[in-house]
Amino acid sequence: MSIPSARLLHDAVLAALQAVLDNVFDGEVPDSPPKDGDQRVQAYVVLYSGAGRAYTEAVCATPTDLNWPFQITCVGGDETRCLWAIDATRSALTGRRLIVAGASVGLIREDGDLGPIRRDDAVQPPRHYLPLLYRLDATAA
Repeated sequence: MSIPSARLLHDAVLAALQAVLDNVFDGEVPDSPPKDGDQRVQAYVVLYSGAGRAYTEAVCATPTDLNWPFQITCVGGDETRCLWAIDATRSALTGRRLIVAGASVGLIREDGDLGPIRRDDAVQPPRHYLPLLYRLDATAA
């Protein structure tokens, strides 16, 4: 058996987000994300994937498990839009099991609290954002 694919896990998370959100970006944001009628940026999320850590529970065995972290940065033109992106992200991911070829995937869980929503004035128009950290364990099937 091999270690579960971080790429396939990434693709499954991206698809889960795209099923509930219109504006989902994969690791980068366009220079001009969509705006609402008031010219504030619409709610959007950005997926940033990690490589994870391969491991096994057996002392002398080849790793067949992957502890995989990822981040979803939730963004909006104001705090309300950012909160909407947070709620939609949690609805799509928290406590969910992904279907991934070649792997048995555990529940997606939030991995810490990064504090309050922040405002980024370095971009125009300004944006409010908050990263959500997630983690899951997958085992080769």
